[in-house]
Amino acid sequence: MTTHTQQPTYEEEDFQQSGGGWWIHKIGIIAYVAVIVAFAIQTLELVNWLFPADNQFMKIVTVFVADGCATGWAMAEMFYRFRLRRSKHLAFGMWIVTFILSTAATVIQMYLSSTNNIPHKIDPSVITIAYGVVILAFVINIIAITVIIRMEHSAGQPQHIYLDDKPKVKRPIPVAQPVQVTQVPATAAQLSPVDVEWLAKLIAQRQEQDKPILEERAGQPSHTRRYSGDLQLEREEDANPS
Repeated sequence: MTTHTQQPTYEEEDFQQSGGGWWIHKIGIIAYVAVIVAFAIQTLELVNWLFPADNQFMKIVTVFVADGCATGWAMAEMFYRFRLRRSKHLAFGMWIVTFILSTAATVIQMYLSSTNNIPHKIDPSVITIAYGVVILAFVINIIAITVIIRMEHSAGQPQHIYLDDKPKVKRPIPVAQPVQVTQVPATAAQLSPVDVEWLAKLIAQRQEQDKPILEERAGQPSHTRRYSGDLQLEREEDANPS
């Protein structure tokens, strides 16, 4: 017997935030925005090291793909209604990746700005890594945006059938075989009282017939029977043991 467990139902009021929780939620959003703004300023100072002063386009685009996209992916993941779950997961992953790249740009800028207080020779590999971070931010953002737009657009369109599509092979549906019910011999619980009484009399009569034979066997040494299984032959053999 299968027991179905009823799932508990929850109302929207069960998840209402308390007054303190509401303030924590708002403060967390403000803190995240403040961190993104601080990272954007550090990224802007970094691109001043990497690009000429007159190349304002690359400076603005670099700040956008590092810090602007980190904010954009976060807002899309939390508030946009995706058609596909894969798109939502990709947006969440890009949120994490762009935030890591923005953090890396901030760390590099902090290293470069430290030369003002502690004069030291800048390692050329750090500049190479900075260029790599900028290029990586460009590439992965344009790929992710293209993939999500393509998947969301395809999900909203009707399914197309092409002439070179291979026909789908329909598998036969398995048919349930009929269950064969075998007839079970009647047990004592299924017999009528008349049948039970008749069987009891038959057993008593058989025991009464076999009683003299059993008494004779008890007073004679045992010997190997030539006939077994036939009551009449066994009686004749007992009467003439030779």
